[in-house]
Amino acid sequence: MNRWVKIGSFVWLTTLGLLAAPLLDEPVPKLVLKDGSVLREARAKAFTTKVVMVKYDGGARTVAYELFPAEFQPVLAAKREAARAEQAKREATAQTQAPSAVRPAPARSITSGPEWREGCRLTFTGSKSNVATLILDNASNHVATLSPSQFVAKTNTGEVVPGVQWVGIDKDGRLAVTLNSKQTIEPGSSVTLWLALHLSPETPDNSVETVLWKDD
Repeated sequence: MNRWVKIGSFVWLTTLGLLAAPLLDEPVPKLVLKDGSVLREARAKAFTTKVVMVKYDGGARTVAYELFPAEFQPVLAAKREAARAEQAKREATAQTQAPSAVRPAPARSITSGPEWREGCRLTFTGSKSNVATLILDNASNHVATLSPSQFVAKTNTGEVVPGVQWVGIDKDGRLAVTLNSKQTIEPGSSVTLWLALHLSPETPDNSVETVLWKDD
């Protein structure tokens, strides 16, 4: 009897593993978050240590793990743990690659250079089509809230164009989804953000030379 129970359990679990998981593999028709927000046709697209990027009918946004209903918490907990493990791996790699004989540089004022604003340091790492990749390091002790209008890009023709929208990108580095108009960065954290730029259709690909804070 026990043998058949075990076999039956194995078959059931195997069948369950073949089914598409709501939210991860297929959209949830109506996702009601704990803050009362309702996202229709919601599907998780990316996972960090603190939030999940969710694409839904009408756009995309980041959602804190704690806001998801209880039935999604077990599978999201596994995704969060994987994100934490990946972050720890990156940090460990960075530490092992750091030159041990070099003394730490003296602390600098967070307002001492043009790359600093809102307590954050801006680093431009490249662009594709009309999307620029930015790294923002929040060196302050407060949450930074950033909007696309705070940035401008300079092209190799001398043109200055504004940032228009935070976006998510696909595997080819091109715009995939639009995000909230404001993105927050926790104190002491570093995030990568993708900024859509108001480039003319005639502008060649990879023509953006840099992205800067917009002058007040």
